[in-house]
Amino acid sequence: MGWLVIARFTIKEIVRRRIFAAVVVLTVLLLGLFTLLLNALVDNLQRAQPENMELLLLGIGALMAVLASWSVYLQSSLMTLLLTAGMLSGEIEAGTLAVIVPKPLHRVEVVFGKWLAYALVLAVYTAVLELGFLGVIYWKTGYWPDGLAQALGLLELGMLSLLALLTAGSASLPTLANGAIAALLFLATPIASFAQVVTQITGESTTVERIRTVFELLMPADALWHAASAALLPPVAQDLIGIRQVQNLPIIGAEALTPAMALWVALYIVVLPLLGMLRFSHRDL
Repeated sequence: MGWLVIARFTIKEIVRRRIFAAVVVLTVLLLGLFTLLLNALVDNLQRAQPENMELLLLGIGALMAVLASWSVYLQSSLMTLLLTAGMLSGEIEAGTLAVIVPKPLHRVEVVFGKWLAYALVLAVYTAVLELGFLGVIYWKTGYWPDGLAQALGLLELGMLSLLALLTAGSASLPTLANGAIAALLFLATPIASFAQVVTQITGESTTVERIRTVFELLMPADALWHAASAALLPPVAQDLIGIRQVQNLPIIGAEALTPAMALWVALYIVVLPLLGMLRFSHRDL
C-alpha cells in the first residue's frame, strides 16, 4: 500500500503549495465577479420588463451555462498544467526522489500515488467550480442544464487526459519542456478548430479537418469540451444559433462524443500514465 502513503503525502504537499492557494483565491474572486455581473444583467432586464421574461432568462441561463463551463474547462486545465508539469521531473531535479525511492517502495507505486493524488484534487476542484457557477446561474435565471452529469463527466475526462499527458512527460522530460509541450498542444487544438470553421464557411475544409483531427488525437481535451458544451446547450438553442450548420465552433460544440473518440480517450487516459510508470522505473534519478 505504498502508493496510498505517497498519495496522502502528495495531497498534503499540493494543499501547502502557494500556487494552489493563489489559484483557489483567484477562482473565488472570479466566481464572485461572475455573480455580480450576472446579477446586474438580470436586474437591468427586470427593470426593462420585456415580454416573455421567463423565457428570456432561461435563454440567458443556457448561454451563461456554456460560457461559465468553458471558463471552468480553462481554469481546470490551467490548474492541471501549473500543478503537474513537474510532478516527477521537479522532484528529480530537486533530488527529493533520490531519498524516497531507496525506501521499500516500488517506483510504479510512486508514480501511481502521485497521479492518484493530483487526479483527486483536480477532480474535486473541477466539480466544485462547475457546480458553483451553475448554482449562481440557477439562482439568478432558473436555468439548470439537464445534461449536467454528462457535461461534468466530460470535463473531468478532459482534465484527466491533460493529466495523463503531463504524467508521461514528467517521467521523461524536464519540467519546463513538459509544460511547454502540453501548453502548445492545448492551445493548438482550438486554433485548428477555429480554422476549420473558417474553411467550412469559405470552401474546402478537408485538409484543415484532418489537421484538426490529428491535434484532437494528440490532445483530446478539446473534443471532450465540445461534447460537454453540446450536453449543456439544448437542441433548440443549438438550432437558434445555427451551430449545427458548422458542427463545432471554437467554444461551442453540437455533437456528442463518437464511440471511436470515447475509446481513444479511455486508452489515452490509461496508457500514457502507464508509459510514464514504465519510463520512470528505468530512468536514473
